[in-house]
Amino acid sequence: MFGRNVEVECKLEIPTSYPVSDNIPLCLIMTSNAPEAVDLVSLSHTADVRLFKVLAFGNNADSTRPLTLKDRDSYHHKDTIAEVRWELDGRPEDQERSSLRTRVVLNGEFRRKEGVEIRPSFSQGDLTLKYVVCLFPFRASHFRPAGNPTKALFMANLPLKAPK
Repeated sequence: MFGRNVEVECKLEIPTSYPVSDNIPLCLIMTSNAPEAVDLVSLSHTADVRLFKVLAFGNNADSTRPLTLKDRDSYHHKDTIAEVRWELDGRPEDQERSSLRTRVVLNGEFRRKEGVEIRPSFSQGDLTLKYVVCLFPFRASHFRPAGNPTKALFMANLPLKAPK
């Protein structure tokens, strides 16, 4: 970025479980010693967080890690069912800026794609229906991730419960 390497630390806060809903809240906190980097990646369209619906069966049906050839005895099918719409928490000048670190908070929510059905998570025997949150490298000009740009940087299960 801008001819030099910078580091942006990200903390993605997601619910430990949530009722089945069209909108699921989450929060992304970004910190860096390069204010211009945080300004660039804190734009609402750059943070790429997706919710996947995963139907799996076999020995590793409940696994949350990326799959490899070792998983040939399992079947995993995943679809993107929601993406996040972000809003900056306050105005940029209200965000925490010190001489050493800049901190920006984005609040967002998963918005279900039209026509996609969301059901409660379950696991029975070798069959699992689960939802996985993935944070991918930022989609911003002048930004190149250090690793594979298509590989998730973070993955976590998000159990969805039946609404009450």
